[in-house]
Amino acid sequence: LAQPVLSQTLWSIDVRDLVGGAAIFQHSHETLLKTASVAKLFLLLELAESITRGDVDPSAPVSKSSVPLVKDSGLWQHLDAETLSVNDAARLVGTVSDNLATNALLELVGLTKVQARAARWATHGSALHDHVRDLRGPGHPTTLSEGTAYDWAEFFAQLSTNRLSSSAVDQQLLEWVRNSADLSMVASGFDLDPLSHGADVDGSLTLWNKTGTDAGI
Repeated sequence: LAQPVLSQTLWSIDVRDLVGGAAIFQHSHETLLKTASVAKLFLLLELAESITRGDVDPSAPVSKSSVPLVKDSGLWQHLDAETLSVNDAARLVGTVSDNLATNALLELVGLTKVQARAARWATHGSALHDHVRDLRGPGHPTTLSEGTAYDWAEFFAQLSTNRLSSSAVDQQLLEWVRNSADLSMVASGFDLDPLSHGADVDGSLTLWNKTGTDAGI
């Protein structure tokens, strides 16, 4: 396994051909960088696995009062609804990177299980280090997540071709992230509607994406 090495590299990229699997363009693709909310995908993967195994009921309620209030990204903090189904909380994570829903689902499935899932899957060190926090103190991980372009290109290449886990798990995860509203980064190049882009008008393009931003990220 490659040994993850932190670097001052400001950006990295890994573009794959899903048909042949060949790399189209790569730059510092094995460099471990801070990735903010991107690693919430490991939470959704573990949750989809738990639902498929029957360990978690997707219709069961989760409460936003079960975790400390966190601000920044998300919609649930602005809603009256005190509880959501597990499935709807996962949709909020996939659609608006909801921090409250992330922490409520982490409480449900367990951060250690999510980290173990990432350690088994990500060969170049991508990981979710912590719950989402408004402020990080001396006793907290210094960043929410780290990752490599290699790991995330591989993750989406396998996910989009039903090779990440089982077909049921992969399809569940794709359903949660297919409506991601943040098209301000790489996805901006496709000129799609942030609020309606499950497929473009003639059905030739389907977009799945996950973004992460923070100070300096």
